[in-house]
Amino acid sequence: MSSQPAEYVAITFSSQPSVAYFLKGVLDCAGFMSVASSSVDELDSLLQRVRANVLVYDLSYPFQENWRALQRLRRSAVLQHLPVVITTSEAPALYQALGIAADVEIFKRPDDVTELRRIVRQTIDAAVHAA
Repeated sequence: MSSQPAEYVAITFSSQPSVAYFLKGVLDCAGFMSVASSSVDELDSLLQRVRANVLVYDLSYPFQENWRALQRLRRSAVLQHLPVVITTSEAPALYQALGIAADVEIFKRPDDVTELRRIVRQTIDAAVHAA
């Protein structure tokens, strides 16, 4: 049995390891090559070592800490050109409480994982066409 190389590489992050690996599994099943992280330090290291096409970042508890970590990473050279899909299981009221701008797209974690795969692929395609 021959395996084809993955079309896209994704890094998934959640401070909840089970969610990070759930997201990884969802993308692996769609043909992505993905790596999961549940620590911000590990994520920073992965972003520098792995040539990814997308970061799927789960905004979970502790929300403010994870949001600040993402903002810090987005200001770094590593994330300047890497598209980010933000997922969460929380209600939109949380975004307002954290001061998240309305122009940041946050994707509510679905029951239907096909939608997540579609959003991730669409985000990568948009970034490729914008380059």
